[in-house]
Amino acid sequence: MSQTITMYDTKGKLREVQFEDKEYLDLLPELKHRKANDDENEGEHLHGALLDAPADMTAEFTRLTKSFVSVKVPIVHMARPLFGPSDPRHSKPGVDIIALKRGLWRMGLFAGPAKYFDANFNDKLEVSVRKAQRKAKLYPTGNVGWPTFDFIRHSYAENAPKEFAFDALAIHLADQAWQARQVTPLQRVQNVGLEAAAFWVAHKDESSYAQVRPMQLGKPPFVPRRMDCSWFTTIDHFAAGAPDPNGLHYNGQGYTGTQYDHCMHVGTGEIQPLDLVFYGFTTHPSGAFPYGSPTHVALYIGGGFVASDGSNSGPEKRAINYRPINGVRRNRLVV
Repeated sequence: MSQTITMYDTKGKLREVQFEDKEYLDLLPELKHRKANDDENEGEHLHGALLDAPADMTAEFTRLTKSFVSVKVPIVHMARPLFGPSDPRHSKPGVDIIALKRGLWRMGLFAGPAKYFDANFNDKLEVSVRKAQRKAKLYPTGNVGWPTFDFIRHSYAENAPKEFAFDALAIHLADQAWQARQVTPLQRVQNVGLEAAAFWVAHKDESSYAQVRPMQLGKPPFVPRRMDCSWFTTIDHFAAGAPDPNGLHYNGQGYTGTQYDHCMHVGTGEIQPLDLVFYGFTTHPSGAFPYGSPTHVALYIGGGFVASDGSNSGPEKRAINYRPINGVRRNRLVV
């Protein structure tokens, strides 16, 4: 009697191998289903692993014949489930979609040329995903969950049978998308705020200095025609999706004093992006500016610099110590 086992060979092709009963039983302790063991081995793909191995087989199969070898399946991060245009949850554009297109293109399931691939999940891609799902014997939804993604990850390029479908560029793009989704809510607010501040500094010639209220608020590409220092820090927090640093729910009011009083004190050694840096000391007190209170506020943008709007030249990047510091305050960045 003999046993027939269906296996992958070194080229990723299926083949059947026959063993006499004794040989088969001797191999049992060394066999394990490839798919069940794949994640535990951080992407190790054993071409000699069984497709239909009995459940009691343990330890991956590392030697069967000299022609069967162990290779590494690339570790490709899946940033999110992807939904096609026929699904109400249709995914927004992203570089992970370009990575998916490259993988399917190398499998021969998506038409090129690759240099023109965009970041949109379009009808054409949905058709290609369904082709891959039928090939994997998965239900052809046209959406990409982990089973579909993992099938592509284990697949080979049509014109390069020793190469996996996800090449170095696709892996890089997938990892880039995955890393972008690992940021904390606070980091996301900070990143958006820094981008907005950089935009308004770059467009400073479109805004003049004026202390008027109510403040005009908006997000890039909107540029207020007039701003002052506390207006600039307010509109930047507004664009970032942070609470009003004045504590006034963005009603258009507020000034340096309301921000100094509302935000919480932090030491200069703890400063982080979007913190407010206050300058100057009031020597002639009034109702709005008690003795010793700050007279100017700027936005900390990291690296020892602030974005400051204190003159007709508009918001500018300056060293944090460009004038005497009164204190540092932090908005309650609740998101």
